[in-house]
Amino acid sequence: MALAAAAALLSACSLDNRYLELVPGGAGGAEPSGAGGSAPGDGGSTGEAGHAAGRGGEAGAAPALIPQVEGCADLDTNKLPDCNETIALNPDFRMDALLWVPDTYSTVAWDEKNAAGDPPSGSVLVVSDGVIDENGSGVALRVAQQCIPIEGAKLVLVYANAFVDEGQDEQGRAEVDLAFFDSDDCTGALTTSFSTPQPLGASVGSWFTLKAGSVSAATTKSAYVKLALLKPFRAKSFQARFDNVLVKAESAEQ
Repeated sequence: MALAAAAALLSACSLDNRYLELVPGGAGGAEPSGAGGSAPGDGGSTGEAGHAAGRGGEAGAAPALIPQVEGCADLDTNKLPDCNETIALNPDFRMDALLWVPDTYSTVAWDEKNAAGDPPSGSVLVVSDGVIDENGSGVALRVAQQCIPIEGAKLVLVYANAFVDEGQDEQGRAEVDLAFFDSDDCTGALTTSFSTPQPLGASVGSWFTLKAGSVSAATTKSAYVKLALLKPFRAKSFQARFDNVLVKAESAEQ
């Protein structure tokens, strides 16, 4: 069965399962968030990805060492450069943040700070401003997203580096979401989805690695990769940086 095969593949990859969640398909039609609440208009996808320098924080001042092969990140530690494996476009934000589109309530900008601390490469800074409910206890999904082709039932693995600035509402989180569609262009009804958890041991003010995996449906033709903020309703602003986005779609059968 697909999930049994997926579990075997994940085991074979020797991933750190403390922070790897294999999600059996997700809830049909549910928006991937892991959020404790929601707000109207979470799913918009208008605007253009920015190229201007980001704002705030001192991300990357003392970056954690990340595995590298041939000058690229190797977050899945398989001795292959992630930049050659990933099916996401502009995954390492080497020069700009193009091809990552913010939703209606967010902005996207290229930032010179990055996970490996190797300028001139940078990261993407995702920011969402505005109090949703000053007395609210929930969080809203805010994203920069990209539509990628994924055909049929695949074991889809996602890795990325993220950085949450200090001094923000501690309820906020950074994650990567994948939402699968039966159309070629990420339109129509959402079929399945999954999210990476922010590691429990992740510290604000330092880079950490997000990772998760799931199996897409046999009818899948595309997927949205979402660099996501879980923005607290009460927060005036929340932001996070993302870098080294690795998305792999492998056979779900052995």
